[in-house]
Amino acid sequence: MEDSTLAPIALLIDSLRSQDAAQRLTSVKKLSTIALALGEERTRRELIPFVNESVDDEDEILLALAEELGEFVPLVGGPQHAHFLLPPLEALATVDETVVRERAVASICSVTALMPAANVQEHLLPLLQRLAGREWPARVSACKLFSTAYPPAPEHQRGDLRSAFLKLCHDETPMVRRAAAQALAPFAETLEPQHVREDTLPAFVDLTRDDQDSVRLIAVESAGPLAKLLSREEVAASVMPAVLQCAQDKSWRVRYNAVQQLPALAESLGADTASNELLPLYLQLLRDNEPEVRTAATSKLSAFARLIPVSDVTTQLLPRVKEIGSDSNQLVRSALATVVMELAPILGKGDTVEQLLPLFLSLLKDDWPDVRLAIIGKLQAVNQVIGIELLAQTLLPAVEDLATDKHWRVRQAIIEHTPMLATQLGSELFQQKLGKQCMLWLQDSVFSIREAAIQVLQAVAKEFGPEWAREHIVPQVLSLVGSDNYLYRMTVLSAIGALAGTVAKEVVHNSMLPAVVACSKDRVPNVKFNAAKILQQLAGLSDPPAVSQTIRPCLTELCADNDADVRFFAQSALAVCGPMQAQCAVRAFPAGMGMRPVALRRTAAPVPAAATGPARRSVVARTAAPAAPVPACPPQVGYLSDEQRAELAKQFGFRSIGKELDDSVTLQDIIKSMPPQVFELNTWKAWGGVAIAVSSFAASLWLISVCPAPLLPFAWALSGTAFTGWFVVGHDCGHRSFSKNKLLEDIVGTLMFMPLIYPFEPWRIKHNQHHAHTNKLVEDTAWHPVQKETMEKWNPVERFLFKTFLGSPLKLWASIGHWWIWHFDLNKYTEAQKPRVIVSLAAVGLFMAVGWPLLVYYTGWFGLVKYWLMPWLGYHFWMSTFTVVHHTAPHIPFKPAGEWNAAKAQLSGTVHCDYPRWVEFLCLDINVHVPHHVMSKIPWYNLRAATDSLRKNWGEYMTEASFNWRMIKYICTECHVYDPAHNYVPFDHKEEEPFFAFQRRTLPDSM
Repeated sequence: MEDSTLAPIALLIDSLRSQDAAQRLTSVKKLSTIALALGEERTRRELIPFVNESVDDEDEILLALAEELGEFVPLVGGPQHAHFLLPPLEALATVDETVVRERAVASICSVTALMPAANVQEHLLPLLQRLAGREWPARVSACKLFSTAYPPAPEHQRGDLRSAFLKLCHDETPMVRRAAAQALAPFAETLEPQHVREDTLPAFVDLTRDDQDSVRLIAVESAGPLAKLLSREEVAASVMPAVLQCAQDKSWRVRYNAVQQLPALAESLGADTASNELLPLYLQLLRDNEPEVRTAATSKLSAFARLIPVSDVTTQLLPRVKEIGSDSNQLVRSALATVVMELAPILGKGDTVEQLLPLFLSLLKDDWPDVRLAIIGKLQAVNQVIGIELLAQTLLPAVEDLATDKHWRVRQAIIEHTPMLATQLGSELFQQKLGKQCMLWLQDSVFSIREAAIQVLQAVAKEFGPEWAREHIVPQVLSLVGSDNYLYRMTVLSAIGALAGTVAKEVVHNSMLPAVVACSKDRVPNVKFNAAKILQQLAGLSDPPAVSQTIRPCLTELCADNDADVRFFAQSALAVCGPMQAQCAVRAFPAGMGMRPVALRRTAAPVPAAATGPARRSVVARTAAPAAPVPACPPQVGYLSDEQRAELAKQFGFRSIGKELDDSVTLQDIIKSMPPQVFELNTWKAWGGVAIAVSSFAASLWLISVCPAPLLPFAWALSGTAFTGWFVVGHDCGHRSFSKNKLLEDIVGTLMFMPLIYPFEPWRIKHNQHHAHTNKLVEDTAWHPVQKETMEKWNPVERFLFKTFLGSPLKLWASIGHWWIWHFDLNKYTEAQKPRVIVSLAAVGLFMAVGWPLLVYYTGWFGLVKYWLMPWLGYHFWMSTFTVVHHTAPHIPFKPAGEWNAAKAQLSGTVHCDYPRWVEFLCLDINVHVPHHVMSKIPWYNLRAATDSLRKNWGEYMTEASFNWRMIKYICTECHVYDPAHNYVPFDHKEEEPFFAFQRRTLPDSM
């Protein structure tokens, strides 16, 4: 028995001393299990002392230890013995890592909250005194414990605690003073009123005058809480001057925090003082030079306006509010949109209609979608104020415009407020103004919009009654049954399911049921199995004759369908509707997968290769004539067999096309499957990449200098490829995978990008957005297909240029346009980003101002073309090729944000492509692209090892290719315009154009 009880602690000790950090971390997280095995007494006597000796470890392990010890009170014998946990927590509160210290302090607070007062006095107060007298990390932790230690402290020790805290407020280390400033208000709330005035208030004033802005900005946050603890006179005499001083501080961060204290200060001072003393300052902050300060001030608009006389709001505040409505910064306007209508109760209906409504309407039409979204959220408040007549006259036209906004989140926000508008407008006015739009939403390209539209129709049908729904909603919904797009036919089925319970039974029998039966005979399995699900739902709303004569025979027929999904859902519906009339085969999964025997729902609809339709409707429809039956359109692969995927890969020029990744797999699952060493940085290898890039480019320039003119194109091709290596080094710096020193990465990245005329910081910002939104339809800033509705808004010249450059091999230099559009416009960056962006632009300007003239001086104007421009164009060839090839394939969809899946986009939506080995060497393996998208912090020299790991664990879901002309041909001539049903359609999908016909005949088709 003794040996068996010793085994857990021995195992723990061995694991905690392991060289493997992951094993030590696992052991720490199992401390509670070990404590249960040991019992309370042995945990106190053996486990806690051992833990106390093990606090010198990696930060992640110490953080887990601090979290575990905070929950250990029951395991050491309850509150009476909780003080045994304080020694290891005290040690953790002294470490350098901030996160560990904060968690240790939080655990100390939670442990002492359960301890008897006597134990707190005996153990916590000495602990606090020790921390307050040690190095600065310990003193920082001490600051946060005073509010916990002071209430149970005896009277004779409270004076010492106050003195110790005041000493920390004047500590020589800024980090300690900052922590004291942060703890000031919580500590003051535990003090007697006399000591708040005598001790805390002077410390507050001193901290707001500190020479470090990081201390001042935190100190001013205590103004509001202190104002509630002091008399009006004391606030006016001490707190208000300190806040006024901070509100005019040279640091915008201090002003930012100061303005947020003005409403609390105004409440303590009263309306007159607030109007006379604080209003002028508030108006000044609303005009501050920094947009962050203006945003903070604007967000407090309604809170401050409630505390001053209405006359001042009308005469002084409203004129400034109107100016904010046209502020140059969208964040300021968004803040105004959030609070502007909260002024309505203060102003009353008259001034609201006259003063605020025009501003509200202008914000509804703002160019920035976030502003429109913010103002839409206040529609209900507007309706309550202005009434039905003004709603119809002024607000509805703006709402109708937003209902077709190009940003789907804006459309969704309008949809969510439509039931409220329906209630306000009544049935007749609603049908006249918004009824048609509700039907258009059912055909939106974004699934979330279609789904929300169905919920709106259901809510409106309940609001206006079954007869109104039968007359105005049901016929229009059912008219979409004949749509060419299978997604819209599925939307009809969902709408029928939502509306069936809101209409009379005869409408279900006579109108809805025939439509669902028609959908059950659709050519697309997705539509058929959704029809089976809706039939199951309608069975519960139908009479027995309808079930036996219509629903059950239809389901029985579906049980004989060729598709396993259709058979399964038909079988499930029949089980509900009555006795089984047919046996349905169910797809079986391999044993051990932990899944029920049901086929996964597909994300695309198969259409047989022999299906009739427009001759040019999709890539596959025009090109496929395979031996195996490969679905024609859309070309998504979730439902294809291995043979079909192989045939599809051959048609499109790929080596292999992977299976569809299951929705349950997350990006973190994929990252965790990779070996830890692929994330490790190696300084020698990183600088080796710099050496390869610099030396190979230098060698290529020498080759250009000695090369005869006929061979110059070959030398330029080599130099352009070598030039790409410079980009890859800077690329790793931008992803923080070059060095652990961020400043060094910024310097190296800027230097490597300068000859490319690429500003490093703008590229880093936009490229990280590409990684965060890979294959997302609008948000992916690297490349995404144009949408039909966007092209329709262009004039003929714009369409011609777009088709010419992105519908031909010129697409392989498209990165030049991306370079110019995205990286030199300061308006595309926030105020916080602009200083770093300007530095990068200055670096590029410096190279152009110095490097180009020197090159012209020594080699002549042709030398600039010969030694820089042609290699630069060669670099852009590879830049464009890598981007397009690795993110464009006929079978890989770009998804709207509402349907996007990170794991699918990064693993299955990114293509691995092999190139000639010399290209891969000079370009530092940037073509090994899939692991780079799974985790962008993998350095270039670990990409191949990471790819091997992905192939081993996830290879069946990856798309791979070797660079070939068939793939390039399809990308250039077919993958053009986004189409929700087919992924892509070519520019000339309606009628073939000679420009594309010529390319399809002449471009090579070899693999």
